[in-house]
Amino acid sequence: LCELAKITAPTAQLQGKSFAGVLDVPTAPFRQYAYSRFLGADAVVTDGFAYTHYTGKRDEVMLYDHSTDPNENANVVALPKYKKVVKKMEKYLKEAKKRAFK
Repeated sequence: LCELAKITAPTAQLQGKSFAGVLDVPTAPFRQYAYSRFLGADAVVTDGFAYTHYTGKRDEVMLYDHSTDPNENANVVALPKYKKVVKKMEKYLKEAKKRAFK
């Protein structure tokens, strides 16, 4: 938002990368996933999947296939056909946490 408003960003308080260029060119490459942290959980979301790992008292992992379940009702993390997706999402989550908490 700072870039769009043409103001100096308070870099000490901000994390991440500006996506202002994507607004000009929506097909421009950006990131393969979005990362968030909430209520004891870390999550990554791609165009097709949402992967969440709850930690602490509730150690649970969830994977939702948005192509077949956009409302996230069926956790498919344990289904064999999603094994490669789970590995990829685990990798994305590890990268995102490393970048966010340097």
